[in-house]
Amino acid sequence: MTVALPPVVDGALIEAKLRCLLKFIGLETLQAPVTQHQSSPVEAQTTERITFTPGLPVPSRTFEIVKQGGDRPEVADAVTSPPDGYLTIFDAHHAPAEADPLEAGHQTRHLIDSELSDNGILLIRDTGLSNAESCSRFAQGLGYDRMTYEPYGPPRKKIAGMDSVTAVPGQFRQDIHNEMSYNPEPNSKIIFMCLQPAESGGENLLAKTADFTSQISAATLQRFNNKGGVRYLRVYNDPYHGTNIMSWGERTGCDTLQSAAQYWRDLGFQPADITSRQDGKLFVENRRPACIHHPESGDPLFFNIAQTRVKPVNSTPFQITYGDGDEIEDCIIAEIIQAHWNATVALRLEQGDMLVLDNYAALHGRLPYTGEDRTLLTLLTRD
Repeated sequence: MTVALPPVVDGALIEAKLRCLLKFIGLETLQAPVTQHQSSPVEAQTTERITFTPGLPVPSRTFEIVKQGGDRPEVADAVTSPPDGYLTIFDAHHAPAEADPLEAGHQTRHLIDSELSDNGILLIRDTGLSNAESCSRFAQGLGYDRMTYEPYGPPRKKIAGMDSVTAVPGQFRQDIHNEMSYNPEPNSKIIFMCLQPAESGGENLLAKTADFTSQISAATLQRFNNKGGVRYLRVYNDPYHGTNIMSWGERTGCDTLQSAAQYWRDLGFQPADITSRQDGKLFVENRRPACIHHPESGDPLFFNIAQTRVKPVNSTPFQITYGDGDEIEDCIIAEIIQAHWNATVALRLEQGDMLVLDNYAALHGRLPYTGEDRTLLTLLTRD
């Protein structure tokens, strides 16, 4: 489609002609109008422009997979860095060098909206973000409809109002997943801002959901469909009787069982999914289809965390089963994990890097790392 542009107006020529007219009729020299500008708490301090240029491909590397133990199958010895074209890469250039993070966020929003859909994974290098405060202001400038992290476990640590990444100890691997795929309303995007990379290791694991889905057999997809998808059950204890099970008070910040139940309803859970017992325990249960369609492309996606299966034992606070409550078979779990590793690559983020993921189109995780200073902040969005 061709868009017709308006004719270029020569402002200097118009002003010169107007000055001649004013002089001819005896008025004073033309003065520029004075405009009133209302400031706000998040007003940009500068109007500098940021230019984005295509970045160089990620250097080719191989990353060893350290075995984690436990009863889950380990099916990969190593992963490689993303091949050329796997993700979209841009370098940010600030003029002047000290860009206001709010304005930088405004301008980066345009880049994300125009480029993320190409690959579902966008890496922006040299953002200039160096501390949590600048990340928080940058996030305001992006202007997305932000979400809070609503997991099985405790809320994430906040730094300057920003969520830190999941607090999995560095010696453990975090396997790939789509964020909050178990919730009625998952986030649309997840954005990682790297303030300090790990001393060693800590590479981000990435996979495209469509690639991963293509590795799952038609028989397995059909079985999940026949069994009602995936069932997620959370059990929260009475906060007034100490146990090793997280309480609904810790999870929700609520003082009463009734207000805690309302907390979950506000997240999109159905009233029938929330039940309580006389001993003060709160049960939150929901069923999600194993496969969904991407909200924009329509691509079929295996979108769940069935591979983290937790067997239905009475003392277990979290349970993941088929939608009908039956246990997911070992052979199915092994197939899903194998499909994950077949589709996975690894990417190291450096200080100032920002990684933007379409949460439906891409999965993420992390390799183990050493050192205590790895700092990544996250932003979850509805749009």
